[in-house]
Amino acid sequence: MAQSLAKIYIHLVFSTKGRTDTMPKANLEEVHAYMAEIFNNHGCPAIQVGGTTNHVHILFLLGKQVNLSEIVRTVKSSTTRWINEKTGNPFRHFAWQDGYGAFSVSNSHVDRARFSLGLSGSLGRWHHW
Repeated sequence: MAQSLAKIYIHLVFSTKGRTDTMPKANLEEVHAYMAEIFNNHGCPAIQVGGTTNHVHILFLLGKQVNLSEIVRTVKSSTTRWINEKTGNPFRHFAWQDGYGAFSVSNSHVDRARFSLGLSGSLGRWHHW
């Protein structure tokens, strides 16, 4: 029986447009939860999502039939639309930067990456899914 196996951990980083502090701290957990939901719904299990008011870090498992640039585009466009359409939107014309950084993490270093990223003060609070 033929099968395809893949287990590719990705540490994804991207920031708000102009790296401005446009995400109020009070709303970060809600934004991170929404991002995790998008990843999970597209076959890319979110392991951790965190960040600050001007950028996010996401550790996730890339689905074997998912294109990295497509999932990034989907997450960024979906969260932008969701944030800007929220009733009582505190973000005011929210947008993400155009680019992103994506780095593979070896299976043997996932726990270390989770620990290291969770301790970094620049990452703010991490949420585990």
